[in-house]
Amino acid sequence: MNNTNDSTTAPHLPTAAQAVEALRGCLDTLKVRRFLFGHLHSERASCPHCGVVVEGKAAVSFWEGRRVACKNCRHFFTAATGTAFSKSKLSDEQIFLLLACMGLDLDNRPAAAVIGVNASSVRENRQKIEALQKNEGGQENGRHGVSGIMQIGSQCR
Repeated sequence: MNNTNDSTTAPHLPTAAQAVEALRGCLDTLKVRRFLFGHLHSERASCPHCGVVVEGKAAVSFWEGRRVACKNCRHFFTAATGTAFSKSKLSDEQIFLLLACMGLDLDNRPAAAVIGVNASSVRENRQKIEALQKNEGGQENGRHGVSGIMQIGSQCR
């Protein structure tokens, strides 16, 4: 008996949207935050107002996404302050998934379905990210852009 046309045994690859959806279940919040903001801040926690490097417990709080007070200028800030994500209502995981969707060239609607937001939110955040990428080769106010973040394949282990 020849089963060459048997579709039940034929292998098939997941779509890009299915791959990103599977990635969603594997995300560790602290690792995602450190990965995203590590790229944006060159692995250095510093005050976006005066540039003083944050150390000790304040640096731990910074990388965990909590608010930090600068000992030099007394401004309060988080790792997102001064970046394209400072006013974003997306969680760190959603930003990460959006970058993955962008890296896979998914359109706004499929990306929105995977991320769990509406298409207009995807469009607005995509525009912010693309503007940041175009701004002086991915640099804005001494911070790194998101170009490296979009190459997530080798970074997600």
